[in-house]
Amino acid sequence: MKLIKLVLFFSAVCVLHIACVEVLLELEIKRFLIKSYLFLFLLSLFSMGFMYLLNKLKNKSPFHLLSVNMIKIIASVLYLLPFLSNKTEITIYYIIHFFIAYFIILIKEGRENYTKLKAENSH
Repeated sequence: MKLIKLVLFFSAVCVLHIACVEVLLELEIKRFLIKSYLFLFLLSLFSMGFMYLLNKLKNKSPFHLLSVNMIKIIASVLYLLPFLSNKTEITIYYIIHFFIAYFIILIKEGRENYTKLKAENSH
């Protein structure tokens, strides 16, 4: 059920982002945004799986959360590397819209972690 909610969230945000970019900014970066959201979805699945594994092992060190986020940052930079090396006029738009998507997902994950932590502390 959680996976279905995650897929629906990513799909809705992706469609909304693409609609805003094409209608308001008149940019043709639809393929890039779809690939970016797919990449961020896979990163989010990796993060959730790793955190689930750590919770199963009863290991709640802050270092593990930091290392998962560091892996996500490095993976994001590696994903953007071909666009960074290709200095064209549209490159800056690619990077900006990738990080808009990245921070939307980051805020969602942070909110989920906060509510989960709040629920654990109230018990």
